[in-house]
Amino acid sequence: MGDTYHKFQPFDMEGLCRAGCFYKNIKFKDAACSCAFLNKGFLMPRDWIYLPIARFYERSLAPKNEVSKDDCLKEKRVDHVVNCLRLVVLINESSPAVCDWIKPEVHLTRIQSVFLLSRDIYSHASVRSLLKILLCKLSRYWISLDLDEDIDGSYIHFYHSILEQFGKRPSDDAVFTNFILIPLQSRYNSSYRVKFWSEFSHLIRFIRMPISEMAIPIESLYESDFQSETIRHIIELQSAAMNDVDMELKNSHVLYKIVLTNILNNSTVEMVSKF
Repeated sequence: MGDTYHKFQPFDMEGLCRAGCFYKNIKFKDAACSCAFLNKGFLMPRDWIYLPIARFYERSLAPKNEVSKDDCLKEKRVDHVVNCLRLVVLINESSPAVCDWIKPEVHLTRIQSVFLLSRDIYSHASVRSLLKILLCKLSRYWISLDLDEDIDGSYIHFYHSILEQFGKRPSDDAVFTNFILIPLQSRYNSSYRVKFWSEFSHLIRFIRMPISEMAIPIESLYESDFQSETIRHIIELQSAAMNDVDMELKNSHVLYKIVLTNILNNSTVEMVSKF
């Protein structure tokens, strides 16, 4: 399995078992080097800690008639995902070097893929709790993402699926909301902001997370290049979307503060440019 995004590659469960026997005999502090070694073709990829999640995500992409065969295993799938997330938390705390060997973009997409699994998995209390822990524990990666590296346009489709899923089961869940906001930072390609504000602006009604629960600095969502036609277009989309939001929601809306700041900053730049 390589560092893929929209569709995870299959892997060999027998090989996973053999690797499990291998890893029992080494210490966590040596695991990073071993993962790099294994990634060259021996047994396991660098993101081996996410293999169960990758497997279930791959199955979720299968035709419905194939997925239905696994209905009796729902409880077991939840247990596997919970144990996988617990392992990620444990390794991150005991030996962060292992996690550092995994690209930040892979951490993001592997965890985001949990939201695309069946409702019984994501809605499970333990899964939600562990995702909240990982959102904070892995925060050091959210500022070093390169969503354009080796993606070739596929992440935008993956992100589209994430937004669609958020709309299917809207809630004020701060964890899910944070994973929606991470790609909207101004440092990343504007295509993610254009997609959100042009195709999914209706989702802002379900985003009621206070600023205090943001996993990224709110400043990272402010626009800066107001000379860009694309950025001006984004601000126009933001302004139009917020016009349809109730005032009561605006007063406590993190996105409203972001949009208002962008509009004021853009107006200031336009006024200065006239002199």
